[in-house]
Amino acid sequence: MKNIYFILLFFSLLVNSQTVTIDNTYTPNDLANLLLSGSCITPTNVSISSDQSVAYFNKNNSAFLLNEGIIIRNGIAKSTEGLYTGDDLSTQINNDTDSELQNISNSTGQIFRVTDIAFLQFDFVPISDNFNFNFLFASNEYGEFQCGFSDVFAFLLTDLTTGITKNIALLPGTNTPVSVKEIRDELYNSSCESINSELFSTYNVDNSAASSLNMRGYTKVLNASASTIPNNPYRIKLIIGDYIDSSYDSAVFISAGSFNSTINLGADAALCSGNTTTITSGLSDTNFVHTWTLNGTTTLPENSNTLTVSQPGTYTVTATKPRTNCLITDTIVFKELAVTNPNNLFACDDNSGNYLYNLTQNNASTLGINANEYQVFYYNSLSNIASNTPIPAGTLNAYPSSGNETIYIKLLNTITNTFCTAQYSFDLLLIQSIPITKPNPIKICNTSATLTVNLTTQNSQILNGLNPNNYFIDYYNSEIDAINNINRIGNLANITLASSPRTVWVRVTSALNSNCFNTTNFQIIVNPLPPVDSIDNVVACSSYTLPTITHGIFYDGPNGTGNQLSPNDIITDIGTYYIFSGPDENGCTNQSSFNVLLVDDYGVPLVHCNSFQVPIPPAGNFYSQSGGPRGTGVIIRPGTLITRSQTIYLYIEYGGIVCKDEAFPITINTPPPVDTLNNVVTCVSYTLQPLTNGNYFTGPSGTGTPLFAGDIVTNSGTIYIYNSQGCTNQSSFNIAILNNPVPVINCGGYRLPALPAGNYFTQIGGRGNIIPAGTLITTSQTLYVFANTTTTPNCTSNYVLPITIKPVPVVDDLADVYKCVGEPYQLQPLSNGTYYTAPNGGG
Repeated sequence: MKNIYFILLFFSLLVNSQTVTIDNTYTPNDLANLLLSGSCITPTNVSISSDQSVAYFNKNNSAFLLNEGIIIRNGIAKSTEGLYTGDDLSTQINNDTDSELQNISNSTGQIFRVTDIAFLQFDFVPISDNFNFNFLFASNEYGEFQCGFSDVFAFLLTDLTTGITKNIALLPGTNTPVSVKEIRDELYNSSCESINSELFSTYNVDNSAASSLNMRGYTKVLNASASTIPNNPYRIKLIIGDYIDSSYDSAVFISAGSFNSTINLGADAALCSGNTTTITSGLSDTNFVHTWTLNGTTTLPENSNTLTVSQPGTYTVTATKPRTNCLITDTIVFKELAVTNPNNLFACDDNSGNYLYNLTQNNASTLGINANEYQVFYYNSLSNIASNTPIPAGTLNAYPSSGNETIYIKLLNTITNTFCTAQYSFDLLLIQSIPITKPNPIKICNTSATLTVNLTTQNSQILNGLNPNNYFIDYYNSEIDAINNINRIGNLANITLASSPRTVWVRVTSALNSNCFNTTNFQIIVNPLPPVDSIDNVVACSSYTLPTITHGIFYDGPNGTGNQLSPNDIITDIGTYYIFSGPDENGCTNQSSFNVLLVDDYGVPLVHCNSFQVPIPPAGNFYSQSGGPRGTGVIIRPGTLITRSQTIYLYIEYGGIVCKDEAFPITINTPPPVDTLNNVVTCVSYTLQPLTNGNYFTGPSGTGTPLFAGDIVTNSGTIYIYNSQGCTNQSSFNIAILNNPVPVINCGGYRLPALPAGNYFTQIGGRGNIIPAGTLITTSQTLYVFANTTTTPNCTSNYVLPITIKPVPVVDDLADVYKCVGEPYQLQPLSNGTYYTAPNGGG
């Protein structure tokens, strides 16, 4: 049994240790042909930097993401195979550089020398207008070194006719080169934040037993693509290099046979009945055999590179190159042209029997078709369609008709100059006079200096049962404005009255035709409020007797609520009391109020911290002795600041009677001691020190989160020291935490954010010129952050901020478009950008 266990364990280790293998015996032509297999392309002028750096790889039943292909490493490719051990992470073959790769490095803000170059290069002639291939990027800079600078690689495609070269090793949907800086996950180094972490695949350092190759980490499978001109010569250089020195190699893995040549039959399109169109593969009939199918099942008789399409369906072409395994295919879908039914047109029935209609309201945009491809013709009878006698173009905008007439539409394909067989129709109809109702006046009470009215409350009266969806209601200050549809009142829910009565005019317009409308008016009347008596605020000793009043009734609640009171009632509770009048014949009410303060209940707090400010009493004065003006004391004025314990006296006399002569012993307590600390400027974090007096808080006056000695602060801010022992005391100090700047890559410009301490400089260590926070940086450059720290050594002395500014892409700027309700608008083709329904590519 022990022997069996040993065999099973040995077998398990073999299965789990399968890794990528590297073979450096392939010739340059072998490697190029391996990449292009199945693409129908033959490479020429093939060259490599060294067979030690450019080699064949195979996943060897491991978990690696690519089956086989080419590895290009800025070092020894063979060092890549096997489990991750941490050995041979830095290797070197040469000290060469490359000007094109150096330029790409410079464009990302990395301006030091690129060295240890490795490349595979060949020429080719594409057979289609685009190609693409799969690759992934691996690097020993992942983890510990992913926050700084990174090695550089590129796929440089050169048009040998124009001499123009472009890099196609880019992040998806961007012009940003792939690198460790641009694809990283902060899980493996929290010193810098994640960037495009969804594109990162595997980090081998933490689980080397499950690794498939001896490199620290690698990305997910990416795709490089480019548009090409068929039969035009190109050169591609797949190249990688070390940045600054040969430490910590990187490699790019390119999948075999993933160089795809494609056919482009064009975008899916619409086809109207009776029309034809021609599609082509763009390939030579001499070099390729073409097979066309319809809807995936029917093989068409055509075998050339072009096909005439006369009916909707899914068309597929398969092009094969004789005596090779080359096969290219593409599919295009032709749908029946979708045409929106035209709208009926309406005129106002004025009993004249002769009306004008704008037939072009049912134009290509309304029908939902492309005006650049189809022209709309109008006919007033089926016989005119048969004889192709359209309504003259000069009368389309003002077509005369007695109404209740049918108009027919035919579409001409301007590309093929043939009519579609389908026909469409709409009716010319009449709208009867709109039977609106004159609404009742709006009556309001004059409750304030500024009165507002909601006009929309009149809508239902005006329509009097008519469907509100069929009409627009607008309000005006004059009949002339209503008739001419000018100077309409804007904020209907909140209009301000300048005078009373005010006449408002109403225009009700048909939603079917803006020329059909009716008008009416109504008044807004402001009614005066009923009279009401008023009483001044009352200060009394212990009670107050309500007087006789002429207008209104007493209440202890507002607006006639609470308990009703009567003259001669005795008030023994302090508070607000009301005199309410109305409602009158117009439904208006009025109200006044007065406060009753009974001084017997008045007092002041006796115990205070630091000082006590003498308040304004409800009546009388504070004195230094009892007896008021008849005593031996002096008046203590309101606002006097008392800083020592003493007794003050409030003397109030009302109606010749002494209501109050009361002593208030004021006690002044001193605040407790509290520690005072200097401001802190440091890097990464600061540990709170023990306190003698008080406690730490994140907010003032003991608010926020309590903190304790030994707590580690990692964010800049103000810390408060608070002590409470009956009285309170507080001090505060600022902590400025500076972190190593993260490289910035921005489009158009970058505005320097405020720093918790220190400044931006043009040279390291606080040398050179200061660049103020808030400055807009518009060109790529390197700045430095420096502050005089309160801890030593100064941790900001080597803080570097690389800033890369990329150009903002051009986007079309279109003018606003105004359409009637229900009238569609067809989006026009764009030269730059894509339409969305929400900002920033959302919706």
